[in-house]
Amino acid sequence: MLTCAIFNPLFGNIYQLYDTKCTFLISIVIFEAGSTLCGAAPTSAALIVGRAISGVGAAGIRPRPMYTSFFGMAFGVSSVLGPFLGGTFTDHVSWRWVFYINLPLGSCIFAAVLFFLVLPSVPKEKLSLFTQAKRLDPIGLLFFVPSMVFLLLALQWGGATNPWSAPKVTGLLVTFAITFVAFLVVEFKMADTAMAPARVVLNRSVAGAMLFTFLIAGGMTNAVYYISIWFQVAQAQSAMQADVRTIAMVLPLVLFGVVTAAFMQKTGYYVPAMLVSPVVSATACGLLSTLTPHSGAGKWIGYQVLYGVGTGTVLERKDVPLGMGLMFFMRQLGGAVFLSVGQNIFSAELVGRLSGIAGATDLRNIVPAAEVDSVVEAYSYSLTRVFILASALSSCMLVGPLMVEWRSIKKSSGPAPTKSAIDA
Repeated sequence: MLTCAIFNPLFGNIYQLYDTKCTFLISIVIFEAGSTLCGAAPTSAALIVGRAISGVGAAGIRPRPMYTSFFGMAFGVSSVLGPFLGGTFTDHVSWRWVFYINLPLGSCIFAAVLFFLVLPSVPKEKLSLFTQAKRLDPIGLLFFVPSMVFLLLALQWGGATNPWSAPKVTGLLVTFAITFVAFLVVEFKMADTAMAPARVVLNRSVAGAMLFTFLIAGGMTNAVYYISIWFQVAQAQSAMQADVRTIAMVLPLVLFGVVTAAFMQKTGYYVPAMLVSPVVSATACGLLSTLTPHSGAGKWIGYQVLYGVGTGTVLERKDVPLGMGLMFFMRQLGGAVFLSVGQNIFSAELVGRLSGIAGATDLRNIVPAAEVDSVVEAYSYSLTRVFILASALSSCMLVGPLMVEWRSIKKSSGPAPTKSAIDA
């Protein structure tokens, strides 16, 4: 997620400078190369490198506004089929096929784009190599990439493997602050060629939407990720069974996205949906934090459905003209940052030696029978603490719509908003 977020603005500039179809095809190749490395990874380090490469490729595979509805439907179908496929591969074949499955699918997409996609010829501005390099904002990336790495490392190590006062952690936080401030200075100085021009980011509505997306991504990433682990630990479900149970969250998310779109088309306003989402999502996550190993289906289904309803009220760009690319950037970044925070909370709650006893699925097979219940209770409680983080993030989302202007999209007839590099 981090590399995808980081390289999203870079690809925004690349699409402006170079052939769109060629850039898209190269992105698919990079993504497939990363998936291949992940599937064949002999070590955790190789898996991490493969995921990073896949993130770079995924940053360049971006939907355009005119195809937003299609991608929305594809998301709904894949969200339902994904748990079945991922869980089946993990339980009955190998986790490596979660990545290998991308190869035939990606090859089909590559061939379809190569032979059937015909784009209108758009003349590109002829620029010198130096100007092209400048448009890619290499100085901004030079500061932004390490700043995010320093932040994530600090969030993962602080309080879990090292105290927050440890020199290693404080050093990372200080270095993050320095490099991030340097990045902001560069972005202000670069003006029009910056990844995120100040005139765009400082717009009230854009800033509010960015904050909203950043927070909802953090909350949703943690909720979806940890509810699956909770099913495996607390209720002894296999990976496939656990993922299938999360459909209770995903289906209402997709369905209420359609309902919200219809509401927006009728009223012309999208801010009301942004106000409802934080309230419902925060309530649902608060309820999820009360789950115990003995909670019945009525609770874990009902709470997930409620959260799906809350997050399903978020609109796509075809409804909110604030920049799909910019929102995608914040969504990926929010997921990466707050997933690290969630992991820190989970690790801090769970006794260090307990977390090393076993993985989620094998917990009951390794722990002595007399201690299984207490260990499962500890694991379950630690996992549900992450839902409190998701609830807090959902509550903070309310600040976003309060910043966004109440403007009816039915009356929008003015010139299109200026694009940033991220939004290109």
